[in-house]
Amino acid sequence: MDARYREISAVLKITVPLLGSKINYDSRVGLHHRSPDGDVVLLPGWWNQTLEYGAKALGRGQAQVRAIKFDPIVRCDISPEHIRRYTTDDSYIDHEAIERLMVVTLAIPVQLQVDTVRDILDKGGRYVGLAPFKWHRNYGRFEVVDIGMEVTT
Repeated sequence: MDARYREISAVLKITVPLLGSKINYDSRVGLHHRSPDGDVVLLPGWWNQTLEYGAKALGRGQAQVRAIKFDPIVRCDISPEHIRRYTTDDSYIDHEAIERLMVVTLAIPVQLQVDTVRDILDKGGRYVGLAPFKWHRNYGRFEVVDIGMEVTT
């Protein structure tokens, strides 16, 4: 790990389901991206709007949020039931969903306080969330349950 960063984990409580975005239009199912080992992958760029909104809303950390790096592999359980998202009045896609807890690993600049990162993530998660398609559609909202556990390798 680069000496300018420290790696921490965050436990996020999902308040509005986080839907899979890899759409198979033949079967009308949205799946989560997966690593070769089958782990759920959230692309790091999906966090940008969440972090930027949280930092602006709080009025702190705006200059540093672009430097936060997320591990794409997250620890979570996928709900056994699919969530139906209507795309028009009579068209829908059934999605895999994360509905409870998710653990993410992130690298933060050493000058950025863990409490500030928690507040930014929490504010952004409550109002923007994580949705790779149209974040304003009210999917992928979360609250920060715990943060700051140093990751050891």
